[in-house]
Amino acid sequence: MKEHIIPICLPTSPELRNMSKTMNQFLIAGWGLTENNTYSVLPLEINAFRTNCSLYAPSNSICVSGDRNDTCNGDSGNALIYAANYYKSQRLVQFGIVSRGSQECNSGVPSINTNLIDYLPWINEKLVM
Repeated sequence: MKEHIIPICLPTSPELRNMSKTMNQFLIAGWGLTENNTYSVLPLEINAFRTNCSLYAPSNSICVSGDRNDTCNGDSGNALIYAANYYKSQRLVQFGIVSRGSQECNSGVPSINTNLIDYLPWINEKLVM
């Protein structure tokens, strides 16, 4: 790893897994398309808020929409993050992966995020290998 890249925490504790159902505010970080129709060379961050998308997304998805910005082309695979108290300090914990959003930047269409909670057993199995 390079010195500016650090690992992120996963929601492995029961408390964090339970919190994932009620959290309303997240952070999305990534290198997707910007409002200038160019890809960012630095990671961008947006505040995102949980929204209902049960009519068009799988039931285990976490759907969010930004307050002024949103996910865009090239953001798939980016992290859906929450700043949580974890082992007596505040840490960034990844709860989801951006799966898809609008093709148009800042359209207000919520992004659909894969909920990592459902995949933690598989992730843990792969990390042990």
